[in-house]
Amino acid sequence: MFEHTIQTLEPTNFLWAIISRSDRSLSKLISQLEELNKDDLIKFQLEYKIAVLNVVPDIKIELELDDSDLYVPTYDHRIEFAEWAVSLGKDFYDKMLAQPTCIQTYFKNIYTSDSFSNEPLLDWDNSLEQDSEYQDSTVPHLIAYPIFEKKFDEDLWEIVDDLLE
Repeated sequence: MFEHTIQTLEPTNFLWAIISRSDRSLSKLISQLEELNKDDLIKFQLEYKIAVLNVVPDIKIELELDDSDLYVPTYDHRIEFAEWAVSLGKDFYDKMLAQPTCIQTYFKNIYTSDSFSNEPLLDWDNSLEQDSEYQDSTVPHLIAYPIFEKKFDEDLWEIVDDLLE
């Protein structure tokens, strides 16, 4: 089931269709993921993680901040950026792969507006009902893990990591 994804290390339309249908709404994403069977939920998270690893910026990024300090994003900050970029869908993902130098703009924004972008269209609605059992995972790249555990009483982290070894 996962051989093609693992061999090519490329996300498929399966991932992008789910992200697109979510309309940048975490509750819509949850509804879709809750309907998936075990293999498809694994496939979603596997492809999401592969997409993140593909778009992690490895270019030299040095930003001069307002106080003339130089900022070089850590690997963790780069991963956070990649997780956000994947959540915005295939077009944005492809743009980041094709034009990696534009990434610096997004890192500068994180310091001026506490977000990678100051464009509301690039934000997710991560709000959930007060009593939602997923309150601890309110970002697109993490939400499949508690859904999987609830549905199948298994650890999706371990499954995905084992598949990528």
